[in-house]
Amino acid sequence: MNDVKSKNTWFDMFKLAVMYKNYHGNLFIEPSFKTINGYEYDPNGLNLSKWLTVQRHNYYRLDNEKKLLLKSIDFIADIGDYKWMMMYNLAKNYYEYHGDLLVSKNFKTKNGYEEDEDGKNLGVWLDRQRKILKNLKEERIILLDEIDMIWDYYENKIDILNICKEYNINSEDFFKKNAQVLELKLKYLTDNNLPIIDSNGVLNEIINMDNITMKDEYGISVKYLKEKYNSCKIKKMER
Repeated sequence: MNDVKSKNTWFDMFKLAVMYKNYHGNLFIEPSFKTINGYEYDPNGLNLSKWLTVQRHNYYRLDNEKKLLLKSIDFIADIGDYKWMMMYNLAKNYYEYHGDLLVSKNFKTKNGYEEDEDGKNLGVWLDRQRKILKNLKEERIILLDEIDMIWDYYENKIDILNICKEYNINSEDFFKKNAQVLELKLKYLTDNNLPIIDSNGVLNEIINMDNITMKDEYGISVKYLKEKYNSCKIKKMER
């Protein structure tokens, strides 16, 4: 496989895709990404990005063995779904790094958390998702909710004020939070007799935890809380 000038089979290229997925955790590859070892860029390597694009275009003509192999590495065959998930992955990276989705409209990035003028416009994409909420697939709404998407900033602020008044806590600490997620966490703490604020005036750590940390440390997620408290009074906008 190291001889990049030799004829490479479909399975040789698949092995590179496996190496990339194992190293990077996904298959969202930069255009024109070439590699010899599968995970590092090499201008003299094989064009893995182009090969994956070809697989999307030819997916329904592939035999079942190849389809199963691609599925085993979470390959997304549909071009529209791939593009959406690529942008979602950037949003998820931003959320995990910064703890919120307060992304400026002109924010461009390649890795999701650092600004890069040559990257994708994450700010515009997130704004677009808010505008087309009524037409978004339910599974996409759920994914965005899991990274605390704020669908309407004004309504979110009003909801925060009402929630904080009910629980007698300072609203200024929460204006960067998703109101629905905040209420779900407060309900969870109350139901489990856990303090919202300790004797030193410190908020319970769950309130400021991102979804990923909360899953790791407490075994609960936003999705779990929504299923548990499906009668939560804070409702999303009509879809």
